[in-house]
Amino acid sequence: MDLFMYYSAREIMFFVFMLISAVLVIVLSFFLLRKWQGRRIIRKNIRRIEFYIAGGEISSELCCEMGHSYMQLKSVKKACHWYEKAIEIDPDLMEPYVSLAEIFKKEKEYVKLREAYEKLNSLNSNDPEILRELGWAYYHCNELDRAVNALEQVKNMIPSDIHTRYALGLLYLEQGKKIQAIQEYRELKKLDEKRADELFVFIYPNEEHIDLDELAKIHQEIDDPNIQLEDEESEFFEEDEDQEEPFKD
Repeated sequence: MDLFMYYSAREIMFFVFMLISAVLVIVLSFFLLRKWQGRRIIRKNIRRIEFYIAGGEISSELCCEMGHSYMQLKSVKKACHWYEKAIEIDPDLMEPYVSLAEIFKKEKEYVKLREAYEKLNSLNSNDPEILRELGWAYYHCNELDRAVNALEQVKNMIPSDIHTRYALGLLYLEQGKKIQAIQEYRELKKLDEKRADELFVFIYPNEEHIDLDELAKIHQEIDDPNIQLEDEESEFFEEDEDQEEPFKD
């Protein structure tokens, strides 16, 4: 403490600032060094694969590895080239389609995304995750009927899938199928009441203008599976940009 008695408060603050700056420089330098070393290892791996390919040892696995390496370097075009090369060699290998789908989804290239998941679905039609992503792609390509069909298949595989039932409810509303949406609401309420309440808001978007007694009656009717409801046109997505999408990016 005696040492600091010879310095003013301003000098002490400057000393502390310089010390913190030095520590930050060291940490940043270490981070950049590790990043440089990582990129160096990736480029070394690329040269190794190029050597094998130049020697005629090209394979779909090597092409995928090359694509993964370029993705780590954030070189998307080169990565796509090698994934497509892998598909040329082995059209039934799932790995390059999965990698391309991730790229297309990030780049919002929905037509290509749909094509990738259609191929994946043809290779493995029993994978609910592939079907869910295929439905997502169909929705963003404005193919609602096919999106619904894909999600209905997921629902049949996993009846307790909350997210799929919620998305189906929204899609039915967008198609104007309010009764089907209510049926999804009924099933969803058994699984997750909070999510079901969110869907209810979309089924009856103007509930704040409904009399409380009438609103209670509506709840009772759509909660009771023995009550047959008359279909009516849905107000969902009627010039309302704030409505939620069935799928989120």
